[in-house]
Amino acid sequence: MAFDPLDKKWQVSPDFPPDKLGTWSHPIEDDGWVLTHNSLRAEMVQMIDALEAIHSRGTLEAWEIDCIRQFWNTHYIHIHSHHSNEDEIIAPKLRKRFLYPDKVEADHAVLVAKLDTLTGMVKTLGEKEGDFVTDLLNEMKDYQRMMIPHLKQEEDEILPLAHAYFSRKEFVVLGIKILAHSPKVEMGSFINCMGEVDFRNKFMKQEGIPGIAWPVHFKGRHTAFHKEFVTPIEGLKKGVKPEENKSCCTIA
Repeated sequence: MAFDPLDKKWQVSPDFPPDKLGTWSHPIEDDGWVLTHNSLRAEMVQMIDALEAIHSRGTLEAWEIDCIRQFWNTHYIHIHSHHSNEDEIIAPKLRKRFLYPDKVEADHAVLVAKLDTLTGMVKTLGEKEGDFVTDLLNEMKDYQRMMIPHLKQEEDEILPLAHAYFSRKEFVVLGIKILAHSPKVEMGSFINCMGEVDFRNKFMKQEGIPGIAWPVHFKGRHTAFHKEFVTPIEGLKKGVKPEENKSCCTIA
């Protein structure tokens, strides 16, 4: 049965009916929330691909460990910020107008535990003789299996409810608040996944963002993500140490 965001069982107060769908001009799949999820999904695929490349080569070099720590640190910063945005900025607002599925927030706690496990594995990788990426790869795949349905539930249930109970103008305010304190790599990942051309010509226009914002606010974020995530990933997949690899051994 298709999810119905207009079903009154979700409504919290008669003061806030689900009558805002008409204020949204773009489809759900073009929403910034979904596009953010796309960037997280893309990162998981890339991390697994990089670890599988190492696994297929059968050896683990010191520079590869540095690259793993670098891309994981970047992903950790991104996913932590994303969950904080949802739990601390978005969810409190949404709960005032509709019943917020308890499972979504409960999933966050489980995912945090998984992130802690992965972080510990990345931190200690290479400390013992004979260390390899097999266990880390399996744990990463398990993390992906947990994340995919979680993201889908948010897109299939919470986002349609948000569009029904909040006007586009109201949600833009939340977006501005999120962007104001988001780490560079979070927006950089968003741009990288969407592609610079589509981001500038489609998303920025959709959101009413002036063109001058690209060089002022966004270009540097895209560059930062490429340096901190894309470069080490590409090096690992090719089996070639990046020329300007920067080791990020501290997990945020």
